[in-house]
Amino acid sequence: MNGWDWVISGMLGGLVGLGGIISRYRDEPFYVLRTIPALFYISLNAAMSAFALFLARVFQWNFGMSTPEGIRWAQILGAGFGAMILMRSSILTVQTGEEEVHIGPNSLLQSLFDAIDREVDRVRAEARATSVSRIMKNVSFQKAYMTLPAYAFALLQNLEPEVQVDFGKLVKTIYTAQLDDRTKALLLGAQLLNLVGEDVLDAAVKGLGEHIMSTLPPTKEQKKKTSQ
Repeated sequence: MNGWDWVISGMLGGLVGLGGIISRYRDEPFYVLRTIPALFYISLNAAMSAFALFLARVFQWNFGMSTPEGIRWAQILGAGFGAMILMRSSILTVQTGEEEVHIGPNSLLQSLFDAIDREVDRVRAEARATSVSRIMKNVSFQKAYMTLPAYAFALLQNLEPEVQVDFGKLVKTIYTAQLDDRTKALLLGAQLLNLVGEDVLDAAVKGLGEHIMSTLPPTKEQKKKTSQ
């Protein structure tokens, strides 16, 4: 049996895990990859793919192929890309009150994602707050709540329509909240940062410029010129 089969299958499984991390954490995917829970998740994907290949070889799954080489690659690819289907399954669902508790490998994955979420939130919270405060410094929520998201999303090009619809609902919640304009602008910036990242948000704000800026009080120099 070729030892490279296990390596290829494990690498494919690791890539599947990597794709899951990148799609889940859009704003800082490569930062997240440096956290221990994320590395463990990718390693788990790779290990499960190797284990799936082991099962395919033991039970001689041929995936409809007839030639030895075809069966070999079908097993490698099936194990590499399909192992996480098993990991996302639930063996048993238990009803506790109004909540459903899923028992099985899927609960382990959810625990890992929860650990990654907490790790990222702890480390990134201060930096994110500083970035949002800087980028949205003079932005008016009333002027920006429609144009800024639309422009930022257009810059990305490939953001799913469903995500944009959900974001629109979130903006509506911020709009109706009993908060001052500055706080709403910060909330808008923080939510956009989650989707587009710091660089795109900064570029979008700079691109729209004065069209979304608050009406600022005159500076001392402007007051002097006016009085003269």
